[in-house]
Amino acid sequence: VKTVENSENENENRTDSGAVGGCESEQKDKRGGEKTGESDDDLVEVEDMDDYLMYLEEILKTIHKAFYELYDELNGEVPDLKLVIPYVRRKVLSGTSLVFSGLVPTHTPLDKSRAYLVARSLGAQITQDLIPESTHLVAVRPGTAKVNSARRIAKNVITVTPDWLWCCAERWERVDER
Repeated sequence: VKTVENSENENENRTDSGAVGGCESEQKDKRGGEKTGESDDDLVEVEDMDDYLMYLEEILKTIHKAFYELYDELNGEVPDLKLVIPYVRRKVLSGTSLVFSGLVPTHTPLDKSRAYLVARSLGAQITQDLIPESTHLVAVRPGTAKVNSARRIAKNVITVTPDWLWCCAERWERVDER
């Protein structure tokens, strides 16, 4: 049996949300947030396209392995990570020769462009024009003069988009050219 005194205490303990005393949990939904009138069906899930963490573990394992290989070669002397990390990155595109088409602004020297610096850090050789040793043509658009020339003359050259180069740089591995 409630007494008048208890009823008055309940009124004093009401919060702005209308909950009595410490019973605010009844006013919260199952996710722990305040009720908004929305059901779980009203929620929109946004797909996270950032998959970098999936590759980071492999990158770190590769650096770790290279560090201890150099450690063994140096007879216990600790290698400098400032040298180990570029050494590992240079292996990514070693043995490739890249040509850029539509990627470097006209008035920018090739060796000052972002694409050039990234490709060199990954171990690729870069030339201004197609040569017999060229392995990849990194083209922004399909109809450039270099792309057409590669189709006619250098049939062994693989044409890729700049995204291929950026993906190789992000993953620290030579990704599929398709």
